[in-house]
Amino acid sequence: MQGFLFLLFFIAIVAAIVYGCIYVTKKRRQDLELVARQLKMDFYPKGDDSIAPMLSNLEFFMYGERCRVSNLIRGQVKSNGQLISVAIFDYRYTICKRRSTEFSVDENSVSISSNEENDTFCQTVLVFYDESIDVPGFSLRPEHLWDKLANFAGYEDINFDRFPAFSKGYRLLSNQVDDVRNLFQPNLIKFYETNKICTEAIGPYLLVYPFPPKYTNSSLTMGDKTFTTSQYLQPKEVKPYFDLGLKLLSLLEKNMSAVRQ
Repeated sequence: MQGFLFLLFFIAIVAAIVYGCIYVTKKRRQDLELVARQLKMDFYPKGDDSIAPMLSNLEFFMYGERCRVSNLIRGQVKSNGQLISVAIFDYRYTICKRRSTEFSVDENSVSISSNEENDTFCQTVLVFYDESIDVPGFSLRPEHLWDKLANFAGYEDINFDRFPAFSKGYRLLSNQVDDVRNLFQPNLIKFYETNKICTEAIGPYLLVYPFPPKYTNSSLTMGDKTFTTSQYLQPKEVKPYFDLGLKLLSLLEKNMSAVRQ
């Protein structure tokens, strides 16, 4: 009898957890659909293949397996007289840290087993497409202690002597160093010192997403890439990040004149 009651209790706990997950997922979807209406954009709870061309041009989306897009907010907005395409969505992906295959042989057969070590990451990202600009490619994220080791391996980031706080706080990488140095005028550096956001940009494409939590143990460094667990934006946070993305686009467009000189 006691064992039966324990089983019922266990089933009740599992059911409560499952119900809680379903409720939270449904509530988030409903709240983000409301945000989409406020932004006068379309909402696709399971994503939409139409954003594939936008994602294929950004290096951020070239890593990982079992990638999943959900709660997609998609539309266009006018900024500085230009029509800009926007995609805001929850992104979940898995990085395989290590794969191994083991063979065991007995008298009658050979057995093969495979093992994987995976980390799963999830975050809300915002992608902007503005065909009026052609930004030199760069990526920007928080700088970590282990980046010092990456510098010794040849992945040295771009620093600015006049802005030590920015240089210490961010890791800025690019294959177009001179152009990116010209792009990062004081107005853009001060923007990043005030607003803690990660960025990748190339040509007309701009990707922004929030800083990872301040204290996190889940991170993975592969070459010059660091994958750090972030978090989904709360629905009320989407609009402020959307506005930051538009402001950043405006600064990039303004600073392109220094790049062209």
